[in-house]
Amino acid sequence: MKRKRVKGEYLKKKGKKIHRVKGVYPLPAAIYVQTYVHPRMLKKLEKAIGRKVFNNFICDKWQCSKLLFADTELQAYLPYTRKLKDLTSVQKALDRYRDVILKPINAVYAYGGKGIIRVRLEEDNEIEAYYWSSKGMNKKIFTSYNSLWKFLLDKRSDDDYIVQQFIPTMKVEDNATDIRLHMNRDGSGQWVVSDILLRVATNESHLSHQLNMTLEIDYLDNKFPQHQGETDESYMKESIIKVGLMICRAFDHAGYHMGDLGIDIGVDEHGHPWVFEVNTLPNPYPSYNYAAFTYPIEYALYLAAKKKKT
Repeated sequence: MKRKRVKGEYLKKKGKKIHRVKGVYPLPAAIYVQTYVHPRMLKKLEKAIGRKVFNNFICDKWQCSKLLFADTELQAYLPYTRKLKDLTSVQKALDRYRDVILKPINAVYAYGGKGIIRVRLEEDNEIEAYYWSSKGMNKKIFTSYNSLWKFLLDKRSDDDYIVQQFIPTMKVEDNATDIRLHMNRDGSGQWVVSDILLRVATNESHLSHQLNMTLEIDYLDNKFPQHQGETDESYMKESIIKVGLMICRAFDHAGYHMGDLGIDIGVDEHGHPWVFEVNTLPNPYPSYNYAAFTYPIEYALYLAAKKKKT
């Protein structure tokens, strides 16, 4: 690091093929973080090249939740979320909302719906738990909170969880929906929308990672015509983008240098958007829009061209 040289590899095109060339190279003029890097190493990199290391905060679900709740303007779009500490945590949430989602705090572990459990308190006070496995959807019934907690302890293993209010989202063909909003900084350093899609699940509660279909976001305006204004602009789309920009600014105000965020949003049956989670290691959803792949490169070039502040 003192010599400002690192071991690495670059991509070299030869003919129609792309080859990886390993070697020792100068430190990049800008760095786009796409995996966990220890904070001490990030500080060393930023000391060497300046504030040109972006996506420098890989947060888990609880860290992201606390960051968002610190923004008072965002709180109206956030479902009740607490860290699952003990039986009382889940009991309080169920008594208040009767339907909750338990999510592993570690975003990597929860990828594809793994480890996520939906818990419902029925009218007869029976407790139902639903979770996804390789064999499909599983359901268990409990007659007491103690038996539920024993089950959760076995399922949780050593992983920490959050408990979150379940939000019934608008349905398409009786299936749950959510929205993937991808926000990026562009070649001028500004936050922009690179992709926005309405995703339709294969069930009614998002527990499965499988998708039934994706739809254009304008579908929402047909679903909620009462929200449409007099202009030609899509009210629902603009309201969702507004929430996305608020989230980007919350990260900015917290002092983190982000340039690529994947945001999962649900719209309830009244047309109100709810932020389910923010992914700081987003995987762009395959679509005909490649901006989510190209904007980070454009932003890195923008940073690289800036002079390091001394």
